[in-house]
Amino acid sequence: MADGAIVGDESYEQLKTEFPHLMNLTTQSDGMATTFQDDQGEKDEHAKMEVSKQVAPQLSQDKDSLVVKEDNVKGKVTLQTYKSYLGASGYNGYNNMSFSAKVDFGSHIFECRYLVGFVMTVLFTISQVTLSITDWFMSVWARNGPLSLAYGWGYVALAGASVVMVYGRSIFTLITAMLCSKNFHSKVLRNVLRAPVPTFFDVTPVGRILNRFSSDLDQIDSNLPHFGLCVWQFGFSILSVLVVCAATTPWVLVMYVPVGYVYFAAQTAYNKAANEIKRLDGVTKSPLISLVSETYQGLSTIRAFAKSPSFAHKQREAIDFNVRFYFAFFLGARWFQMRLDFLGSLIVGTCAVVTVLTKSSVGLAAAGLSLTYSTQLSVLLSRVAIFSAWLDNSMTSVERLNHYNQLESEHAEDEGADVHDWPSQGTLVWRVRVASLWGIVDNWIWWFTVNLGAIAFESYSMRYQDQLDLVLTNISINVEPGHQVGICGRTGSGKSSLMAALFRMVPASSGRITIDGVDIASVSVTSLRQGLTIIPQDPVLFSGSIRLNLDPTNCATDAELWTALKQVHLSGTVIPTLEFAICERGSNLSVGQRQLVCIARALLRRSKVVVLDEGTCGFYRNIMGNDYAHSTVATMSCKLQPQVNHLLL
Repeated sequence: MADGAIVGDESYEQLKTEFPHLMNLTTQSDGMATTFQDDQGEKDEHAKMEVSKQVAPQLSQDKDSLVVKEDNVKGKVTLQTYKSYLGASGYNGYNNMSFSAKVDFGSHIFECRYLVGFVMTVLFTISQVTLSITDWFMSVWARNGPLSLAYGWGYVALAGASVVMVYGRSIFTLITAMLCSKNFHSKVLRNVLRAPVPTFFDVTPVGRILNRFSSDLDQIDSNLPHFGLCVWQFGFSILSVLVVCAATTPWVLVMYVPVGYVYFAAQTAYNKAANEIKRLDGVTKSPLISLVSETYQGLSTIRAFAKSPSFAHKQREAIDFNVRFYFAFFLGARWFQMRLDFLGSLIVGTCAVVTVLTKSSVGLAAAGLSLTYSTQLSVLLSRVAIFSAWLDNSMTSVERLNHYNQLESEHAEDEGADVHDWPSQGTLVWRVRVASLWGIVDNWIWWFTVNLGAIAFESYSMRYQDQLDLVLTNISINVEPGHQVGICGRTGSGKSSLMAALFRMVPASSGRITIDGVDIASVSVTSLRQGLTIIPQDPVLFSGSIRLNLDPTNCATDAELWTALKQVHLSGTVIPTLEFAICERGSNLSVGQRQLVCIARALLRRSKVVVLDEGTCGFYRNIMGNDYAHSTVATMSCKLQPQVNHLLL
């Protein structure tokens, strides 16, 4: 292959003569290979220079668009954000994961998010009424019968009911928050895992994803329930005080109408700045996490080239830039809290002066009551303003994660059916439809290949994004069942793109792919990828037991697992038990042992179509030859391999 197109389709011996620069050096004379490769290298370098001159202006214009800028919502947190969070609680009982869950009560239908708000309002109202009645009952007891045992037992009963209701509302709030967080995380994670590779993972830095699943999710798990509970608690305390004031000294209400407005205006003004700073804190944290992740993965290379000081300098710059907003956010919170406390002190002082000046007309009892209520209301209003502001700031994390709930899914338009025991033979066919004059012959051939279980790439072309050029152009070829096909070409020729097309990682621009006569676009992505097997050049292992890595779906028996491990010579001293723990990225195994685990995993799948990367060709010939002798095997390589039946260049 070259430039996304097939330039040769012949046997190994024929291609060896026509494309000697793709031969392994050990199969040629050193002089001829070196001379040709030097000439070819000079040509390639000259071609690269010419191409770079042509595309440099365009690259300079488009390089910033390769990685999508992180979304950053402006303005206040909308009511829809709160609804999406509360709607994740799933209290309807039959659709726990739906964000628009509904509960049917007769002829009335309440959305789940409204049901949560309704239940919390009822619980907090009952508990606050119980607390107020308890306080009122004590004054009645002191006035009517301080030595009465009946009043004592009544007070104990009310106090017990108050404790039960307060703990009940708190437990309900925390359980609701846990459900919201759990379901919200599951929803976001599912959408991210189903997001298309070219339009999401290729343009989104890993640090940005890690930031939202760590920092933002921690805000939802930890801070959001606490701030929400405080807002509800202090809010209903204010309502209870206002109700008592309305019943005893109504003139206090007249004074606190403008006071409440002042607190509300201050909180609104503060939120405008605080929310933006909180969003910028999240945005600037993503590059920091990306840099840490990249440095950790390439630590050996960084040390080998003595670039540690350079990366340390980049790390310090990223930390300093993020800390600016982190520090500014907490300074703003302290500034806001001090202003509220000053405003509360001013109100209490004013109320005290007015009470002293009017004590002869108001009365001592009313004066004392007004001072008590003014102090209590000032504290409560200050706490509500502070915690509601912090709650709004924490909701920016829900806002940022909500962006991932709107991602396009590669399963969104997947109307394909689930199929089993497919592909059955694994014949590969890449063909171009002939002219209309040969339509009858072509139809006859097509009918014949369907009955043989053919896999077909028909005039297949593909691009990773709509605005980019084609990476595969009019690919067409035929490989019979049980054959080994080598896909050979230099880096960037389109080998990996062909593999991505086979697994439907990227949608087709034109043409189609069929396996056993079935268009893979009509088959679900899950069924397609379950029917194929790939062994990558870089082995991929997950943290967990060796059983989990070999058989994630838990379909194989212990005997089958041990058989696969024996075939790759890992049983015994290397893997003593099936519960042997694999560390992160398989760090407790060598690279070769990791590759053998991946091959053992492939042996268990028994697929009819197997894709091998260049680094696994030797493993395949020595270990997998007998097990996959009747399977179609596509081998990606930069060099010609003599152990294949057919070669594509």
